[in-house]
Amino acid sequence: MAKTEDEPLAGQTVQARTHEERLEELHHRREETLLGGGEQAIQKQHDRGKLTARERIELLLDKGSFVETDPFARHRVRDFGLDMLLGWGNLMGALALFYIAFAISALMAGVVLAGLAGRQVRAAGALIVKEPGMVLVAAILGVVALVTVGVLAAVTVVGIPFAIGLLGLVLPGLFVVGYIVTGIWFGELILAQSSPVVRERPYLAAVIGLTIVGLVGWVPFIGGLISFVGFGAVMLLSWRVLRGARGAAPYAASVGPVAEAAS
Repeated sequence: MAKTEDEPLAGQTVQARTHEERLEELHHRREETLLGGGEQAIQKQHDRGKLTARERIELLLDKGSFVETDPFARHRVRDFGLDMLLGWGNLMGALALFYIAFAISALMAGVVLAGLAGRQVRAAGALIVKEPGMVLVAAILGVVALVTVGVLAAVTVVGIPFAIGLLGLVLPGLFVVGYIVTGIWFGELILAQSSPVVRERPYLAAVIGLTIVGLVGWVPFIGGLISFVGFGAVMLLSWRVLRGARGAAPYAASVGPVAEAAS
């Protein structure tokens, strides 16, 4: 059996180290782990225009939040130049930046949508007031239907691209549209409190509503609920338009119930 560094060889005596000496050795070994493969390896990585694994993690995670698993462990692979760390940390800073970018993008998209499809947006918002139960049912059925179709399509090789597009693009896109619809509807409710005048295009409602929704939507449950309700309104309106049901077509009069509900 191989001897470890702390085990004395036959006939040797080892002087016991103090607690301070052991701590100093631990700190020294910790400093060595921070250098990874050494200063030359780090410089070689920088010369290639790349960052080390530790530097990439520090940029991604909140400062000082990364906790490395087994920092003193060493791999024996030399052929591939592995640069890998295991651990966990906080992503609140990155998530905050992502959400701010999303909120600003949604605000800009809401203004565009208010100009291009203001009447349709108002029709979907009116459904949230008039038929909240049907909106929730439509949201649940819509998610179940789209996910089911996507999973069934992914069973076949030919259907995999369709499934990826449906579940990775169409479904999230509909939730973003639902988020915008709910924000504009909320903005119209606020404006109806101060003025009964209905503007032809809900630009101001989009700015006010989506700004407020963006502030409160940082809470995961609230943000998800906002998108879910709007998604249900979009799905219900789309279903009725496809069926040709009476009252499903875009109409400016749909703003009337919104103003009345706010008053």
